[in-house]
This record gives sequence, structure tokens and C-alpha cells, in this order.
Amino acid sequence: DPASTYNVRACTEHPILENNRVREMLALMQIADGEEDAALRVEAGRLLLESHASYSDRLDLGAPETDEIVKLVLAEGPENGLYGGRITGGGSGGTVCVLCDLERSEAALTRVLAEYEKRTGLVPRLIAGTSPGALQFRVRHLGALQDGAAQA
Repeated sequence: DPASTYNVRACTEHPILENNRVREMLALMQIADGEEDAALRVEAGRLLLESHASYSDRLDLGAPETDEIVKLVLAEGPENGLYGGRITGGGSGGTVCVLCDLERSEAALTRVLAEYEKRTGLVPRLIAGTSPGALQFRVRHLGALQDGAAQA
């Protein structure tokens, strides 16, 4: 649309900055080396919040519902075991990944869910835990494209 102004810079910067955040997160995980470290969790939460803000505010691809959940998580904060969150999944709303201390955050998560329902009239679902991810299926490295198909 010729009458619209497009934020090309933000759209270009987002994947670059997101890649930097991923590298920072990986470095934090390597420093932690499987040990509990609240300071590292706070830093990891900050990275998630930056990622959410970039996606939602700079790219304008977020959703009011996920923004609301992230605000509620941020309001509870690390003192209640909630370190940060970001929109995830297929994009444009629906799912928020929250970094939390499961042993300390149950009451805070309950408050977040109740307040979200009160503010929006929507009933949220909480899915807690983790999975082995790529470890379960192993990482498959793809070679160069040949004749339009990736070679394993």
C-alpha cells in the first residue's frame, strides 16, 4: 500500500538481534552447566522478555492476549519464581513460554491465570514441564541441495 509506512529497519534487525539473544541464552546455559543459578535465570528471563518485545512491539506481530500474559508474568517477577516469557508457537498469539522455577512459582502462576481470565474473559491453559526435544529424535544434518532436494 503506497499510503502505508513500513518499518523495514525493525523487520531487518529482529532476526539479527534474535540470533544474538539465542547465542546469549546458549552461553548462559553453558555457564550454568545444569546447576541451579537464580542470577542466570534472571538473565535468561530478560532475554525472553526482549525477544517478546521485539516480536510484539517492533514487528507488530504479537497479540494483545500474549502481551497480557507476559505483563502478568513480569509483574510477579523472579521473587515469585517467574523470570520471563515470550510468545511462541505458530506466532500471532496463542502460546507463551514462561521461564519459571516450578518449585516456587505455583502460586504466582495460579495468580497469573486467574488475573488473565478476569481481564480477558478467556480461560487459559497451563502446560508445565519439558521434553527431550531434539534429543529424542536426534539431530539430522542436511547437506547441500541437489536437484531441489536436501541430501542427508
